[in-house]
Amino acid sequence: MFVHDKTGRLYSPVTTKSRNYLTISMSEPSSYSMDQAYTEIIVVRHGETAWNANGRIQGHMDVELNEVGRQQAALLADRLSLEPEISAIYSSDLKRALETAETIAERCGKFEVIKDPDLRERHLGDVQGLLFREAAKVCPEAYSAFSSRRTDQVIPGGGESLDQLYYRATSSLQRIGQKHTGIYAICQRELELPKNCLRASGCSHSWRCYKSTL
Repeated sequence: MFVHDKTGRLYSPVTTKSRNYLTISMSEPSSYSMDQAYTEIIVVRHGETAWNANGRIQGHMDVELNEVGRQQAALLADRLSLEPEISAIYSSDLKRALETAETIAERCGKFEVIKDPDLRERHLGDVQGLLFREAAKVCPEAYSAFSSRRTDQVIPGGGESLDQLYYRATSSLQRIGQKHTGIYAICQRELELPKNCLRASGCSHSWRCYKSTL
């Protein structure tokens, strides 16, 4: 994750042609003033892993990048090196995210990557490590929970509900936004959040997400 000013832009390691937006402001949009301090967070996805390529469910499993993923990280680093005034780079502590972030950091000015386990994607319990095409048959209960639209549905085997993921993820983003008010940061994300769920309450920040994966 990188920090800047008002709008967080989502970059895919594969292509930057299609962008989805995470808007971050210090107040509600209706009352936003250009005189207010604001922080931009660019949220990027890790490069490809062998499990991505094979359709295997990762969750919190610590899978490293494959060669395609390393090439994607290098291309993304080249693009992000053109961004001005980057002030910090955050990553989850999993290898695929950390290596992507470190590649970006080296290209953008030799930043030390700040690791935050709260930036991990959703813990998917018993379906972690399974192939998507086999998960429903191998672990039907866990797969049903994984596929559920209920935000309070936990996944057997220690998996998180979407509500738990939401509070973990937004807490991390709030901390970053508050720490870097008025500057620019990059966050290497692995988070998977439900559509339109990112709305931090009881906080001076407002967050809205328009994609199911951040």
